[in-house]
Amino acid sequence: MKFKAYFLIPIFVLFLVGVFTLGVSLQGVPSQDVKTPVTYHSSVFRQVTRADGTIEPGEYSSNVLYDTGAELLMDALFETAFQNNTRIQVIELCNSSYGGHCDTPSASGDVFNVYTDSGLEAANGTYLAIGNGNKSISNTFTATADDLTTNVTRLTDWDSNNFSGVAFTTVTLQTDDTLFINWSIWVA
Repeated sequence: MKFKAYFLIPIFVLFLVGVFTLGVSLQGVPSQDVKTPVTYHSSVFRQVTRADGTIEPGEYSSNVLYDTGAELLMDALFETAFQNNTRIQVIELCNSSYGGHCDTPSASGDVFNVYTDSGLEAANGTYLAIGNGNKSISNTFTATADDLTTNVTRLTDWDSNNFSGVAFTTVTLQTDDTLFINWSIWVA
């Protein structure tokens, strides 16, 4: 009987070594190329100042990175974007006045009726470097007509490559009211 017990010990040890070796091989080898993952973050601030000087409370919102925006980021990483000097610098407002419709942004796209007049048309934003991997782009829109309604803004280029969009609480602007939009973008 003792002979059988001693015979089973080496088989059990070989079994444990085999299981350990299999477990280690299934884990794979970590890539040497990826040291720190890169993630995209953004926040959008909007604030309305009425023509009489009244400043309404500001609002921060997170945005949606469009599929086309993700492709633009990939192009930038591989130095193919911006060959035609098409920077992501344009801030657009969606026209929801007079029955217009502005969808909540989604990665695959949305309904977006761009303002083309009344002081709310697309504009180049002003860039501000905040630090390594941090940028801010902003614009102040001044209404030149009454009853202008918007609730969505997006960041794009002049070739209509949409980068990202965000919905915010609907605002109705009157002549000389201003709407300040500030995109803060950082990569970590």
